[in-house]
Amino acid sequence: MPSTATAHTSTLPALSLTETDFALQKLRVFRSIPVHHHDVVALQGYVVVYETDGLCCEEIQDGALYVVENQRPVGGMGWETYDRFNREHEPCEPRVRISTSRRVVRVIRRAGEPKRWWHVLPTGYHDGPYADWGVAHSMVGKVVGIYQPNLKTNCRR
Repeated sequence: MPSTATAHTSTLPALSLTETDFALQKLRVFRSIPVHHHDVVALQGYVVVYETDGLCCEEIQDGALYVVENQRPVGGMGWETYDRFNREHEPCEPRVRISTSRRVVRVIRRAGEPKRWWHVLPTGYHDGPYADWGVAHSMVGKVVGIYQPNLKTNCRR
């Protein structure tokens, strides 16, 4: 069973990179990574813990942090097209059959667009809009905490 810590807000990092507020103070602190239904991803030098099984059971929460995955080539692109793209735009790079990346985004709705969602990146850029039916298409999990194994706080097991 993983140990978790309760921490005061002053002990957690504040990633207020832009006005989009990527502060991590409200997240749970993990001193070890849970074995089941959790994974990790990097966010500006920190290790963020996300759950991998909650997306099927709950609605997307406005303002919450999620991990999204992108793939190259995209699912509908044929290999011939992808190879041609790589040769034209990245001729010196080694040939890669498939490339995936994961990143943390904040999911929001903008005023005046009640049926649209936006992915807000840590850089402040907004990706979207996404319709209600398509917002979770690339999501792999909801962020639930931050991994800090050496944090000196009160632990509960």
